[in-house]
Amino acid sequence: MFFNGKRKIPAILGMFLIVVMLFSCASSGSSGSGASRGGSAVQAPTDKPMFYGYGRADSAMKAMNLGKAEAVRKAANAMLGVAVAMVKQPELDKFFSEINDFNIYVYPETTVKVSSGQDDQGFYSQIGVRVNLAALGNSLKAQMLLGGQVVGQAGETYSLADEPAPPGAKEEAVAEKAPEKGSEAAPEPAPAVEPARDVVADATAEELAFINDYLSDLTYMVYYNEDLPIDPFLMKSAVVSANRYLNQQGLSYVDLEQIESLKKDQAMVYEEETGEAVSIIQWIAHKLNADIYIEINLNVTERTDGGKYYGSANLTLNNYEASTAEGRGAANYQTNPPAFSTVSVDDALNNAVASAVYKAMPNALNSADVETRKALTRGLKYSLTIVNTQDRRLLRDFERKLERRIRGLKQLSYSAEQTVYEVYMLGDIIDLEDIIYDVTDTIPELSGMTLVMQQRSSMTFDSGI
Repeated sequence: MFFNGKRKIPAILGMFLIVVMLFSCASSGSSGSGASRGGSAVQAPTDKPMFYGYGRADSAMKAMNLGKAEAVRKAANAMLGVAVAMVKQPELDKFFSEINDFNIYVYPETTVKVSSGQDDQGFYSQIGVRVNLAALGNSLKAQMLLGGQVVGQAGETYSLADEPAPPGAKEEAVAEKAPEKGSEAAPEPAPAVEPARDVVADATAEELAFINDYLSDLTYMVYYNEDLPIDPFLMKSAVVSANRYLNQQGLSYVDLEQIESLKKDQAMVYEEETGEAVSIIQWIAHKLNADIYIEINLNVTERTDGGKYYGSANLTLNNYEASTAEGRGAANYQTNPPAFSTVSVDDALNNAVASAVYKAMPNALNSADVETRKALTRGLKYSLTIVNTQDRRLLRDFERKLERRIRGLKQLSYSAEQTVYEVYMLGDIIDLEDIIYDVTDTIPELSGMTLVMQQRSSMTFDSGI
């Protein structure tokens, strides 16, 4: 855009500088060298700087999470630089609106309470947290939100100075104090789990390759037991922690938002399709093409001692095959010693649950792997329907030849109109289709058999008779 007249340019530049100054104030601590309001010494930049945030919500835990969100947003603005953050404000708004749990970007044990409580408008919380700049920077890069210290290169590092502390904030972070023996120490690592061994002893090299490919490509869906009398926000936080672990392992998973959306929008469809014969969560797992469904069962306890808050979590993760609800093992973990917070009981419980999930997930996944390998001893189960099966003699010839190519065949029903089977084999559904064509090519009367429908693990053929 071009401007006529020399006086407009300095005016516009001045307005821009004023906006930048205001934005800098709103994102205090972004310069990497600010002193505290009490006039203390300038803080050196660090990869885990302290930032402060305020939140208000209908529960203390939600208010605290919103406080963390504001603190992380300030750190993101500082990393990108004021000008870039202003230009990319819509993209940043979208990025932060899609984050359910901000613990991935903070060190929860470093939480500092400034103020909290409840009034006629709900709960409020002003807290400080040390931000994990490495995790935040990686997420910004993944969304192509680049600028300032985030330039999009591999191995880049980030550092910022602490934000000046607001009145009432403690000067030091809890995590930087030496823990009291038996109370604040970090939980012991979960015991190592023996790697899963191949249990399909008679599998061919081709079948073993299929098993390994199949297990490496599983999609997981994590949700919580809705019958438990636990704060849903805390349970959803556990789901988010489990999904975060799956993401860090490079595994596929169903996002919590997808589950919640389907539960809300498809309840009537679920009732019509199932008659409530299966749980809605199992139905959703099937709909969203999950292979393993992990159900979170949780029990929490809390205590307060001398202004310090402690929370314990007893967590069980139950694995199920998503389509059949067959068990696929389980894992349990109990936080010992309890998680600790100086902020609130809710914060201590949130820390305990996140810790328990991270300790239990490796065992849960290993258990799912072992049990799935055992289930594969017979092979994957497929449903095969053949319509127009009035010639039973011809069909028996087909069954005998098909059985030689697969691991198992079970007839579920027969009529002249259609015959239904369960087929067990180590291969995907396309492999089964090819085998059926190979078999029918050896039976002239069935050489015209064609596929008329395929959905997930079910196939329907017309015999062509």
